[in-house]
Amino acid sequence: MDLPALYDPAGRYGRWNVTALVCYAFGVAIQIPFLAQKLYTGPVTELLGGADISWIVGLAATAALYYPWAKRTSNPP
Repeated sequence: MDLPALYDPAGRYGRWNVTALVCYAFGVAIQIPFLAQKLYTGPVTELLGGADISWIVGLAATAALYYPWAKRTSNPP
């Protein structure tokens, strides 16, 4: 276990996990058409009769993007 690398910005883990941050932003953006809120109701939600499935779509899409990308770019200890 490489504990010092967790606290070293120039270490193995770096400063930011760009893969995770991009996937997070993608997950938030892809949920928008599926939202059912007071301020905004997405077009897909209206087609579904008002069902808010944004969390399911966001989870599935983010996982489908993150897993193969992280598997290819990660540097585990």
